[in-house]
Amino acid sequence: MNDSFECEPKHNFDLAANAKVALESVCSGKALDSLSRYYSQEFVDHVNDMKFKGLEGVRLSVNSYTKVLSDLDVVVEEQLIDRDRVTSRSWSREKVSRELFALTA
Repeated sequence: MNDSFECEPKHNFDLAANAKVALESVCSGKALDSLSRYYSQEFVDHVNDMKFKGLEGVRLSVNSYTKVLSDLDVVVEEQLIDRDRVTSRSWSREKVSRELFALTA
């Protein structure tokens, strides 16, 4: 059995709590090194017209917006659970990187 969400969760495994921690710690970039605890190789992240697949996709997706946004905080406010699916409503607070607005002579 692997750590994929596709498999039957353990009796005491809380999908909503797992999703909350994943969003607030991994997606903020603060705990990117622990992403394999929260995401499976089958995970697909849809960002606008792009798709990021698997653990490397999570890493690329998070790195793409943490390059532009520093001190990113993600806060989950509400979650809806339907069997093995969790939908989270969250918001983020960030400081825009000064490099984004650098002017060249």
